[in-house]
Amino acid sequence: MKLTYKNSLSGIGQLVLTGLLTFVSIPVFIRVLGEEAYGAFSIVTLAGNLNLLANLGLNTSLLRLLSEQGKTRESDHDIVVTLGLLLGILVPLSALAISQEERILMQWLGLSGAMYERVATLYKLVIAANLILLAGQTFTTVLDAQ
Repeated sequence: MKLTYKNSLSGIGQLVLTGLLTFVSIPVFIRVLGEEAYGAFSIVTLAGNLNLLANLGLNTSLLRLLSEQGKTRESDHDIVVTLGLLLGILVPLSALAISQEERILMQWLGLSGAMYERVATLYKLVIAANLILLAGQTFTTVLDAQ
């Protein structure tokens, strides 16, 4: 019971800290970057965060399976299969997103040529970071199941 309260307080603290950082940092970013650059930055990072929804529910299923099975050879196989599926889907999608970078940023999101130059590196790094985060979620799921 104590652990539940501790985890709840930790979650509330994280939510409050995130809210405070957001309210403080957004005006600073707008002042430093300008409205157009901040808008481009926000769209690219938002699009990158949508990639986090793409774990396809595999980690939730893996958590349930590992919790039921315990540490067995079959659970090791489930971990490898989940990681393989995620990487098998996300690496090609990420490569496609990077290869179509100009089309996505300039045609779909409507960025100007000058803004495209400023945002292109961020776009690639957000995609790479999300790929690493998604792969890392599988290992976090393994730890959560123990």
